[in-house]
Amino acid sequence: MFQEPSVQEKLDYLVKTTGQRAGQVIADALEHGLTELYRRHIKSAYLDGGIGREEAISRLGEEMVAEIDYARGAVTRDVMWGLNRE
Repeated sequence: MFQEPSVQEKLDYLVKTTGQRAGQVIADALEHGLTELYRRHIKSAYLDGGIGREEAISRLGEEMVAEIDYARGAVTRDVMWGLNRE
């Protein structure tokens, strides 16, 4: 059965395999985590109508917003297809 490694085990592994100091690994993890949380929040705000498309593009980039628009359109089409099917 899979058991998620502890934070310390993950840190020890990364220090050992990358040759970086623990502080650098933690700093990288913090930066990546904050970036992911920021993007997730911006995506949610865009989908909920809290920010417009242009602001989303300025914060996420045109490619990512295009992917969000495509996914939203696909879900909308699937839902409409499902509701019209009897």
